[in-house]
Amino acid sequence: MNIPIYRSKKIDSDEYVVGNLNKVNDNLYINGFTGDLDDTDYGYGFDEIDTTTVAIHFPDMLDSENNPIFASLSKSGKGGDIMESEKFKNNMALNGVVKYDKGRISIDTSGFMPKFEKLKIIGIQE
Repeated sequence: MNIPIYRSKKIDSDEYVVGNLNKVNDNLYINGFTGDLDDTDYGYGFDEIDTTTVAIHFPDMLDSENNPIFASLSKSGKGGDIMESEKFKNNMALNGVVKYDKGRISIDTSGFMPKFEKLKIIGIQE
């Protein structure tokens, strides 16, 4: 199965939460893990989220270091991962924000970007 998970900022916080997306009345929530999952300092919760920062990850979307790639669901790219390409001969690297729209994943950049296996995550678009 290719079931997605979501990431978004918690309401009134700079902390991101990752998990399943839920709608209760008119509010969106993510139930899942908060904090750094590579550390022991994380928790499990049902958190109301900032809908402008929602990003989606499918199990087969991984960067060159096998980190999950989250694509923004907003037109602004907010909440999506910022990706950087490998360094080229002239020591330049390109970067862009990952977006998801109408079933397509794209990287919003002004230049050419290689395939995902040549990319690494360098941050989250704020």
